[in-house]
Amino acid sequence: MHRAGWLLLVCTACAVARGAPMATCWAQRRCIDVSVVPNADAGPCPGAGCSYTACLTVNLGGAGCRKDGQVSYSCVKDETVCNAIDWFRGDGTEVGNIGDGHTQCQTGAGGTSVQFLLKDGRGCRRSTAQYTDASLPGGTAVTCAGQRVAGTSGCTGNAKGCVWTVDLPDCAPTPAPYTPAPQPTPAPYTPAPQPTPAPY
Repeated sequence: MHRAGWLLLVCTACAVARGAPMATCWAQRRCIDVSVVPNADAGPCPGAGCSYTACLTVNLGGAGCRKDGQVSYSCVKDETVCNAIDWFRGDGTEVGNIGDGHTQCQTGAGGTSVQFLLKDGRGCRRSTAQYTDASLPGGTAVTCAGQRVAGTSGCTGNAKGCVWTVDLPDCAPTPAPYTPAPQPTPAPYTPAPQPTPAPY
């Protein structure tokens, strides 16, 4: 085979490998970014001591990412409501052909978890992954599992995606109100008796 033909085959193989689907948790891990930001108040989570907004962004330029083109689909939840771990069916909207830079966010109460779903290729199946990101508040733990492992359903009942669970930090303890220590009550002043002068 001519050298030019050999190079063409090599480059074609590289392109195929580069565009491989993100069909496992670890493949997706290299192609996503997760952020967690504290909110000024409980926001859409009434009764909670605090709330956080977590976002998942597709980053096909990430170190080690071998995905090109578009990701098959995600089941996106409403970021204006208080989210938690639950089934996506009925709560999410399927968004297909996701491109690089696509971001979805969820708000949850402090001390709870929120979940994102991302499916590409044949799906996640029984894949799992776990890591802790020290750059996120409280060293946020992020875990991933195939839907069949996580026990969740997709927007349409499909159970082939990867489910990313983000554990939101606990709320900071509310400081107790300052109460000054009681001061001792001073004894009333009583003047010392004076001697009676002798009669003149």
